[in-house]
Amino acid sequence: MLIKIKKIIWSIIYLFSHIIFLNKKISRGNNSLTIDKVLFYKSRIFIQGKNNTVIIGKNTRISNLLIYIIGDNNIVKVGSKCILRGKKIHVEGSGCEVSIGDKTTIESAELACTEIGKKITIGTDCMFADDIDIRNGDSHSIIDLDSGKRTNFAKDINIGDHVWIASHSIILKGVSIASDSVVASGSIVTKNVLANSVVGGVPSSVIKKRITWSRERILI
Repeated sequence: MLIKIKKIIWSIIYLFSHIIFLNKKISRGNNSLTIDKVLFYKSRIFIQGKNNTVIIGKNTRISNLLIYIIGDNNIVKVGSKCILRGKKIHVEGSGCEVSIGDKTTIESAELACTEIGKKITIGTDCMFADDIDIRNGDSHSIIDLDSGKRTNFAKDINIGDHVWIASHSIILKGVSIASDSVVASGSIVTKNVLANSVVGGVPSSVIKKRITWSRERILI
């Protein structure tokens, strides 16, 4: 019985040693971090560069997440009352911005924003499931043999308000997903998604129109 109690005590100590309630503003090496009453659990922020800004809004909960920035003059903004449970926000370039609106929940996603002056914008009250991949660039170059020029530059991604992206989906560069829409599980989205529609497949296409969705599981 005593051994069992000791194990419970150590489990509690371990848990709280990995939880930090942060409310502070930090400036180091011309980079700034502003956090307002955030629960920060087993997560890290790595910045290499100058004049980068990270802002995390009030009462947001973050766990098992890496915010990784390489470059200058980049911005990562997470709104209030968000829940981010895993993977990575990866910014590499200069003048890039990743923005996540209030009350958005992400179970597990990698958001990769690369090159110069590009953006990934996610609206309010979005719901992302597990294993979501959102990337506005290809990370490497494709070269046209005739001209010798690169052909695959990064493009902005814009996701509206109240968008549900189901598990194992991939959102690729240049895509806009309008508000009140749904991306079905396992989809690869390469084209714009209209409001109030469901898309799915590889590549995705419209499955249904004139819909909305709710976090509540309605039984009737």
